Amino acid sequence: MEAVGRLYLDTNIFIRAFEGTDELAARIRRLFYGVEGRPLLVTSQLTYAEAIQKPYAERNDRLIDLYSNWLRTGNNVLDVCPLDPDCLYYAAVLRSTYKSLKLPDAIHLSTAFGSQCTHFLSDDQRLPNDVAMSHHPHGLVRGPMNLIMLRPDRKTVDTLLEMLSP
Repeated sequence: MEAVGRLYLDTNIFIRAFEGTDELAARIRRLFYGVEGRPLLVTSQLTYAEAIQKPYAERNDRLIDLYSNWLRTGNNVLDVCPLDPDCLYYAAVLRSTYKSLKLPDAIHLSTAFGSQCTHFLSDDQRLPNDVAMSHHPHGLVRGPMNLIMLRPDRKTVDTLLEMLSP
């Protein structure tokens, strides 16, 4: 695996980590503690809205508090990026290239690009394996920038833990 600069975590990674009870969920949780002091993990404010929907419906205060503590403001491990006009603009650019992308997925990918992430961890099989951003405003070519898509299997998570450990 190519060296990880910054790692974007999709919403499904948080849900798996905080709601999963299997060994892989425990390994993913270790990612949140293995990079203490180095904010290499990134997500979007959109993640918070997506993650708390089910706990609110189930009135699960423990999960609501857990997601709120991790995803509302971030910390020295996790950078929670705001939804700003540039993020939304580039989400539209991505959707013009990848026609099957839903808006929330495009926002996540746009946030990853805007945050200079090198890798994107997601269990969403609908996302393309190779994602590149190339933009042509007013005849000028910007990009391409590439994201390396990772899936949360045991080998990948173990490799990430090794790479991101201090």
